[in-house]
Amino acid sequence: MLSKNSNFNVQKINSTPYSPTEHIVIPEVLNTIKVDILHSPHFMIPLIKTNTATIITIHDLMPFIFREFLPPSKMKNFFPVYSTVINRTARFADHIITVSKHSAKDIIRILGVTRDKITIIYSAADEGFRPLGKKNPTEVLNRYGIKRPFLLFVGRQEYNKNIPGIVEAFITVRNKGYNVQLVMVTEPGKFLKEVEPILKDEGLLDDVIITGKVSQEDLYDIYASAHTLLIPSFYEGFGLPAIEAMACRVPVIVSDRSSLPEVVGDAGLYVNPDREDKIAEAIIQLLTNEKMKDRYAERGYQRSKMFSWYKTVSDTVKVYEKVVAERARKNQ
Repeated sequence: MLSKNSNFNVQKINSTPYSPTEHIVIPEVLNTIKVDILHSPHFMIPLIKTNTATIITIHDLMPFIFREFLPPSKMKNFFPVYSTVINRTARFADHIITVSKHSAKDIIRILGVTRDKITIIYSAADEGFRPLGKKNPTEVLNRYGIKRPFLLFVGRQEYNKNIPGIVEAFITVRNKGYNVQLVMVTEPGKFLKEVEPILKDEGLLDDVIITGKVSQEDLYDIYASAHTLLIPSFYEGFGLPAIEAMACRVPVIVSDRSSLPEVVGDAGLYVNPDREDKIAEAIIQLLTNEKMKDRYAERGYQRSKMFSWYKTVSDTVKVYEKVVAERARKNQ
């Protein structure tokens, strides 16, 4: 779609991510087509000086923060490369964009970057995330075996997501007599395998729905149909699912740490992610108190309007203009 626009051009390079050839091939391309700015939405840029200004986006520094939970193979093969590359590119880049004040603090603390080199630009939910209204989601929910009411988790299976804590809280809620499902929009993986025997013992395995990959259209309906979104994470660089749920007027239960208080504000019910009993308690509060549920849903819906891709793009363009102007002054 973008390549059909007159001001958009796709330039393919003969290299793979993290390959040493990137540092040779990309500068050659930049010098050939006279690019003003190279913006890497990841953090990889060539470490060879060119006339092109460079900007990287760093969403978070989770491998540093949860280093002890990386598998031995990743500690041996991935982390040394990741650490070296991100430290060098953070110093080499003209500017860094990140997605929250919390991530900015981590970048300053861990990578030694000065605050004036960082701009915080929030992410947003796309326009498909909206309240259900008169739309009937039955066909979509039936296809995945989802029954309402249900609790929702959306994300990858990584340590920081606290999947065992979510499952333990769900078991507590069910054992207290509340008939809800837990729907997890994720792929099968390590952490779910660890809790599967517990769910079997409790007779609740069939009440935890693992959707696997879903289409974007289906995801809209699943979000908007949820009773509550759960994000009791140990760490988030931003926490985009919170904004997506809030835009659907779905209340959110979030952890009281990392970027989540910054992003969610007074629109979420906060929990200590180390306390499964507190997560369960918050779920039961929203299941049993319709006024509270509606209050948090409305607060979240109003707060979600603070985040828009239009603002994200506008703020990013301002960074581009600033970096180009600074590069021009240096070259005078």
